[in-house]
Amino acid sequence: MPFVSTSIIVSQSVDEVYNLLKNMDRFSEFMRDIKKSKVVKREGDKMITEWEAEVDGAPLRWVEEDIIDEKEKRISFRMLESDYESCVGEWKVEATSGGTKITLSANFNWGIPNLERFVGHILKRKAYKGLHGMLRCIKKELKRQERG
Repeated sequence: MPFVSTSIIVSQSVDEVYNLLKNMDRFSEFMRDIKKSKVVKREGDKMITEWEAEVDGAPLRWVEEDIIDEKEKRISFRMLESDYESCVGEWKVEATSGGTKITLSANFNWGIPNLERFVGHILKRKAYKGLHGMLRCIKKELKRQERG
């Protein structure tokens, strides 16, 4: 399973960043490739979210379970239903000397082992580009909120 991780530093506080990440219903408002992000169930520290995205013109849909860890400022996720085999990962928010660091990491299993030998590096690069794009959109949205 390919592992992909990317980070970005923002000037906003850990709490501001974490509050935006927990509000996944809003992701489709400010992330171009996310066509739908909907929390369909909340129960304690768990959420079930439905997603629709577009990757290079191809539609992608999935349902995931998200576990909110307020103390550690992490959101762990795992795919429950998807167009590919599986994905597990986490969002992590932490204070650094340069601001607040947001890290998004995931292990992907596209469910096509024979094909992955030949194009796995391309799929991994696309996954990295997608995850990092989400972080850039979050940074932009945080700046927009700051300007009010």
